[in-house]
Amino acid sequence: MFTERCISRLLLLLGLVGSARTGQVSTSTAYRPKGYCSARSGAPLHVPGPPTCPPVASVWDDKTSPWTTTPLCSTTDSTDYCLFATSAFRNGHGISLVSSPHVAAELAGHDAFADAPDPRRPRPPKWRLDHVGGGRGRGAVASGPVRRGEVIVADVPALLLDTAFLRAVRPHHRRRLLRRALAALPEATQAEVLGLSHGDGPQPLDGILALNAHGVGMDDGRILLALFPNIARINHSCRPNAYLRFHPSRLTAEIISYTAIPAGHEILISYAPLADSRDDRQAHLLQHWGFTCTCALCRLPAAAAERIDSEFRRRRTRELETSVYHAMREGYFQDAVHMAREWAMFAEQEALPVPEHELNTLLAGLYEGYGDLANATRHARIALDGWLRLGSVDGEQRERARVMLERVVCQREGAKRRKEVC
Repeated sequence: MFTERCISRLLLLLGLVGSARTGQVSTSTAYRPKGYCSARSGAPLHVPGPPTCPPVASVWDDKTSPWTTTPLCSTTDSTDYCLFATSAFRNGHGISLVSSPHVAAELAGHDAFADAPDPRRPRPPKWRLDHVGGGRGRGAVASGPVRRGEVIVADVPALLLDTAFLRAVRPHHRRRLLRRALAALPEATQAEVLGLSHGDGPQPLDGILALNAHGVGMDDGRILLALFPNIARINHSCRPNAYLRFHPSRLTAEIISYTAIPAGHEILISYAPLADSRDDRQAHLLQHWGFTCTCALCRLPAAAAERIDSEFRRRRTRELETSVYHAMREGYFQDAVHMAREWAMFAEQEALPVPEHELNTLLAGLYEGYGDLANATRHARIALDGWLRLGSVDGEQRERARVMLERVVCQREGAKRRKEVC
């Protein structure tokens, strides 16, 4: 399937390969050099030089840090892990971060902490909680018709945890910091967190995190554990009708529809890698989420034609992802175009279609790679239009699409005038 991780990797490679081929620095690439801080990433992308991270010392400075509570720390042999919290985040939603001071300093520079508007409530909600049957209790259902490729939910984390903290700190110290992290949130946000499913274990907060938190990737490759109170209400399916996209610079996750969803139908996302086989998905869900999937696809007998066809399409998309990646690395952009289109075809057949704005961004870069500037321009225009219509909180992607369109148009016009560089 075209997952966010898959296509991000391909677009990253495309930017790096494109820069190497032209001898120019591509402003549309998502590449982050070591030590890069993504602070203020919503600024115009043509501003030279990466933004500067706040120094680590600034996280302790009441005048410059965004935190509204005094940090509380737990020390291991090599690292301090501290609770940093603010009740002012996103107009009173609040956030509690447990991480090293270095991670806190980097996150403090993000655009998200400068935003006053709450992205979760820009317009009437497109979903509601309702009983969904099948022993799953309550889930998120569409409150009205949802179009294909529409943002359904935008949510920010209440708790954000460095995974290294969870591994390194002893259980009783970890739980003490987690209880403080919850208590530092505004009462309304605390109630949202405590209202989530927590299982039957003796430690409710541990259960809430185990059953509801998602791993999210930051710009520097670090994985954090994020608890999104609204997104946690969305149940799993191996054939979902929506997907989760996380925007590190905004500390915001969005749920975007794969297909049109009628009013009253449940909104479902996948908690497991969609391109994996049924057995691998089941193992992943049991290991990371503690349950065995009983969705309609997983209940099919092994010999059922629908299951066999689904397994083939998912295996084929995984193979094509690898093939596209290697073709791009070796400069076979025309071959990569054909394989990307085949990839999209299998994803469409599996009812997990490629988001059009992402596919066209990829195709525009591939056509640019082998000099077909007419097709590159066409797909870049479609990609930019798609990003604009999506209405995502991630303005950086829209700006990259705009920069790509300007670049290929400039190259096309320059080629007509016998000019080499744009």
